[in-house]
Amino acid sequence: MSLQDAPPAHFSADGDGPLLLVTGESRAGKSTLIRAIFGETPTGEERFCGDQAPSLEILETRTSGNVWPAPSPPARSDQTIHLAWYCLAGDAPGTTEDHIRKIRMIRTITPVAVVITRCDLKWFNDPSPGEYCSQAGRSLDRALRRAGLTTPVFETTADPDIPLDLTNLTKWSIGALARENHRQAFVESQHRALKRNLALAYAVWQERRRRKIIYVKFGPGARGRYGGRPFPGKYFPK
Repeated sequence: MSLQDAPPAHFSADGDGPLLLVTGESRAGKSTLIRAIFGETPTGEERFCGDQAPSLEILETRTSGNVWPAPSPPARSDQTIHLAWYCLAGDAPGTTEDHIRKIRMIRTITPVAVVITRCDLKWFNDPSPGEYCSQAGRSLDRALRRAGLTTPVFETTADPDIPLDLTNLTKWSIGALARENHRQAFVESQHRALKRNLALAYAVWQERRRRKIIYVKFGPGARGRYGGRPFPGKYFPK
């Protein structure tokens, strides 16, 4: 596959940011994977305000028979896909031969990792108790090796209590980026997501604390400021 067959890139204005392609069939968990690692996609103002580091750009696209949705606009001279995640759902892995063909094509353009999503769910076609989707990862890994492809396979889930390979996926991705400023952009994108999550958690904590103060002052067993009327409702506000 030539560069002309690749999907259009969406770079930041300075052109220094790396482009991560997240691809896979419909309902393969692409958006959930992105949110699990980078949080909700920020707006341009949130992304660049007070931040001099290059920004990671993420292009999410659905695969078709020829890997990329067609038709694709002509590629710019500066267009480069620096990294790719090929996603497939562990509870509905599909045909191994099709995955190998598409992965082989993507490898001609950029380093690619296979990401098995939803590994905390049971197979649709396997009712046996206790059988989880890690089988899909092991099966595809063996098939890739038989095909002569040394593509890494990571098993993931959005469940925070079952982290699986999310950390290993991010470590591999950083190592696969050739340029230092691209590695920095990847790490900074994670840090920005962490800051947003911490800010959101702090806002939620403040709101719960405010409600608790109101409950203590005006709830059952406490005299209110306005004629002793209690806080409406019998239960602690959530």
